[in-house]
Amino acid sequence: LSSIEGAAPTAVKFEGAWHEFTTLPGVVEDLTEIVLNIKELRFALHGDSPVFIDLKKKGPGKVLASDFEVPSQVEILTPDKVIATLDSESSEIELSVRIDKDKGFLLSEDTQEIFDISTLGWIPLDADFSPIKKVAFRVENTRVGRRTDYNRLTMDVWTDSSITPKDAVVKAANI
Repeated sequence: LSSIEGAAPTAVKFEGAWHEFTTLPGVVEDLTEIVLNIKELRFALHGDSPVFIDLKKKGPGKVLASDFEVPSQVEILTPDKVIATLDSESSEIELSVRIDKDKGFLLSEDTQEIFDISTLGWIPLDADFSPIKKVAFRVENTRVGRRTDYNRLTMDVWTDSSITPKDAVVKAANI
């Protein structure tokens, strides 16, 4: 199950900020908090090439994942996730996020090398590509006819909804 591909944000770029320890005027959260919120977003990417999604919002209120402008090959699975909070009419936030497809987990240093994120202003992110969130299993003795030396495997699989648990087990079995 750890070899199943998924999509994750691998880098983010904020307009008016060069590193993740900056604050933006009119934004309640600092960039470190916003980056952590972006890392929690879940996506379904239909295609293999990287995709860039943009967000631009002005005025007071919460900035949600659903505020991103996404192309047709990207589906946001967590549209209600709060990214940031703007505190006044003059507040605004503008950012771009790079989404890649891969498997497993990559540290930000590795994502920077693998996906060539070296342009000034881009902040590389730790990326959790796996659509599998949790797996539990039980092995129980079972009986088939007169034979009692069989085992039954019961698996519970939780996903991020980019793939169904059944399809995930089928793909894992094929791998």
